[in-house]
Amino acid sequence: MTSPAEIAAFRQEYCGTYNGPVSGVNHLALTCSDIQKTLDFYCKGLGFPLVKIIEVDGHGWHLFLDMGGGQALAFFWFAKGKPHAPGVASAISLLKLTTAPGSMNHVALNVASYQALVDYRKQIISRGIKASPIVHHGPEMVTPKLEPTTEFCSVYTHDPDGVMVEFCYTQADLSRTDLHVKVDPRKLGAPDRRAARAKDAKL
Repeated sequence: MTSPAEIAAFRQEYCGTYNGPVSGVNHLALTCSDIQKTLDFYCKGLGFPLVKIIEVDGHGWHLFLDMGGGQALAFFWFAKGKPHAPGVASAISLLKLTTAPGSMNHVALNVASYQALVDYRKQIISRGIKASPIVHHGPEMVTPKLEPTTEFCSVYTHDPDGVMVEFCYTQADLSRTDLHVKVDPRKLGAPDRRAARAKDAKL
């Protein structure tokens, strides 16, 4: 297990501000089991329009959805896909975050402001999407409302294949290397700490 001393050393060696040619995400590629359900969820529910479909050598399809800012969320559908692996390929919930190395634990999408997050949550719920309450992540704990010390504000949902999707407004200045969430890993899944605030059995 990685020790607090090792984490402190990582911060000392690797923290900084990026100044290179990469400007963000071009696209993220996930895998879906049902194209219709995926498009209903992401296009109709979340509002991301389909912009391109590519056939994958007779084995399936590759779909691209526009999620703004010149970035895309993409999906593969394979005729002979692998079985679902919840808790291995993606997180089951906020209370069950553990996944396998090499997997995508969850997808977090940026929202420009706190009010935009509030409004978007209402919008997707009106379209039939199940969404968590807003979770306010602070430096020491999750708080029930927005505070000056709040660093991230998040809304969580799951797509038809169980992928946890987060919509996140970042209040903190991430260029400050002193901003690190301090969480006791032994309490990460404690119901009295997370469940009451996130109401997260499935979301």
